[in-house]
Amino acid sequence: MSGVWRKTLVYLGLVEEPDEHDDLPEQFGGGYAGEPDEGDPRQPARTAARPAESPGNVRRLPVPESGSPHVRAMQGNVRVAVLPITAFEEVERVGERYRQGQPVLFDLRDADGTVARRVLDFVSGVTYALRGRLLPAGNRCFLLVPDGVDIPLDERHRLSDMGYRVSGRDA
Repeated sequence: MSGVWRKTLVYLGLVEEPDEHDDLPEQFGGGYAGEPDEGDPRQPARTAARPAESPGNVRRLPVPESGSPHVRAMQGNVRVAVLPITAFEEVERVGERYRQGQPVLFDLRDADGTVARRVLDFVSGVTYALRGRLLPAGNRCFLLVPDGVDIPLDERHRLSDMGYRVSGRDA
């Protein structure tokens, strides 16, 4: 029967729709390419795949205890890293310092508007994911403070002397 008439009869419900793979040769009926056919006695039986014991490119991350901060807070003298950002690729430096538990003040005044938006979007996501605080510190300048870290008064004065506005109540 021609293809058009068959499709019309199927559409009208007068004949059953053929299975998509009815016209394939038998050699392709046994599963995925390279897999033995389950009914073939010459092929060994399939076993369930087990995950590799220690794959080379995967490492287990420790699961944080409930209630513990996700970022290691710096102990002792807290010093804020001041990083001018002009290109999106430089945002990695912000993330590295932040993951170590160091507060980071990043300055976007010399960055293009598009780059500044991308950096701020990225840092906002990191801040949310790691439960930190993102505070304004001037025009296109922001202070990223990890969870559990407080900025001491002498450090706030140092930043203030550099021309940044860091309020005492939030930091």
